[in-house]
Amino acid sequence: MLTLVNCTLSGNLAQGGAGGSNGIYSEGSGQAADGGSGYGGAIFNEGGSVAILASTVAGNTVVAGAAGIGYNGSYDGNPGAADAGGVYNHASTPTTSNPTCKARPSTFPG
Repeated sequence: MLTLVNCTLSGNLAQGGAGGSNGIYSEGSGQAADGGSGYGGAIFNEGGSVAILASTVAGNTVVAGAAGIGYNGSYDGNPGAADAGGVYNHASTPTTSNPTCKARPSTFPG
C-alpha cells in the first residue's frame, strides 16, 4: 500500500529505452527491435493499492522508446507505448479524493 498525504509529485519522467537496430553489415529481411514503453511518470502501480490524499500529481512526463532502425532490407522496429504521465495503475482500480488528480479507468493523468 502506497499512501501519499500532502505531497507533490511533479517533474518526473518515465522513458522507454530505444529499440536495438540491425547492424549496418547485416543482411536479410529481419526486423530491428521495438522500443520500450514508458508508463506512469510519477508512479507505476502493479496491482497494489495507492491512496492519494490532499496531494498534487502534475507536470510529469512519459516518453515512448524509439523504434530500432533496420538496415540492408530489414524492417524498422515499432516505437514503444507511453501512457499516464501521473499514476499508471495496472491490474488495479484507481480512487482519489483530491480534485487536482482526476481518475481514468487505468491511469491518473499527470
